[in-house]
Amino acid sequence: MKQITTIYKKETRTSMMKTGVFKAITLGLIICFTLSAGCASLPEEETPAQSTSSVSDTTPSVSDGEVDQVNYSTPIPTPTEEEKPEYSIPPDENISGPQYSVIYSKEEYLRYTVIPFDLDLKYPPLIFEYDLEIDTVTDVKAAYSEYGSKSEYSYTLKVPSQNAWYTISVYNNETGELVSSKELNHFGDTSVSGVFKIYGAGDYHIEISGNLVTANTTVMLPPENLN
Repeated sequence: MKQITTIYKKETRTSMMKTGVFKAITLGLIICFTLSAGCASLPEEETPAQSTSSVSDTTPSVSDGEVDQVNYSTPIPTPTEEEKPEYSIPPDENISGPQYSVIYSKEEYLRYTVIPFDLDLKYPPLIFEYDLEIDTVTDVKAAYSEYGSKSEYSYTLKVPSQNAWYTISVYNNETGELVSSKELNHFGDTSVSGVFKIYGAGDYHIEISGNLVTANTTVMLPPENLN
């Protein structure tokens, strides 16, 4: 009986020792897992405040008084204006300038000729339009050939006559004083055209004269002078 009791006590001690060892191993494993979990820390999650701070490093701060002077780190492209065709309104052919009444219009060959008339001009202007054909003369020129024997030869030119002239004279009808005139002479071409105007009102004596000229002269004025 004592032997059985002793064997039972030994087995109980052995069982208790095994149980203690198992608990110690289990505790050690738990401690190791806990330490491993503590070492493998998760990365810190970026907060909204940190994100805003990183953006503000590239964007200048703007005060209330400097809103119009913001310079962005990334330039904003400026749109280019598209070229558009230009349009113009064609002139209306029905629109005309001032209307004038013709009081004299005649083509005449002038050979020391004077055409006089009187006019009381109350509403200026008084307009003279003229187209002239100048008499020509034949001019014979001598020259030498630049080729061969360089013999002398002659050629003819038709040039405006140096004796041709055309004049429009406007006088004060009461005093006879010359108010204005248009004098043409020493013509460089055989055809001449032009306009001559009187801008002041007055009682005038007018003379159209010329020599060696075929003159087509037209005199016009505002129609109010004829009422």
